[in-house]
Amino acid sequence: MDEGKKRRNFIIYAIIGISGATLDYLTFVAMMKWLPLHYLLNNAISTSLGITNNFFLNAHFNFGVRDLMIRRFISFYSVGLIGMAVASGLLLVMVDLMGFIPEISKLVVIFVIVVLQYNLNKRISFRQSQS
Repeated sequence: MDEGKKRRNFIIYAIIGISGATLDYLTFVAMMKWLPLHYLLNNAISTSLGITNNFFLNAHFNFGVRDLMIRRFISFYSVGLIGMAVASGLLLVMVDLMGFIPEISKLVVIFVIVVLQYNLNKRISFRQSQS
């Protein structure tokens, strides 16, 4: 893949990622305010919404893949679970060990996870089929 296409994919991925991260963060904040759930459970729920949003937008608008959608979604969600595990670990350290509030910690963690998940999804979930 040429450099121009790689740059374009990353820019579109970033824009889609912003929409997913915004959905994730706003859902997390709303749940922290209105639902008496532990912040790590809120993180799992809000992250799942962001992952699902990002999968469908990336599949359609960025990587242009239409084949094997169920398998790709499982792959994408699995990569998302890796990000969710890393995010939960970081949240645990920031909130329980360092005493930061969950909402601010979540905002910081999102930026770390975006880079990790882009690289994993580009190589795993959205690679072109070898047909």
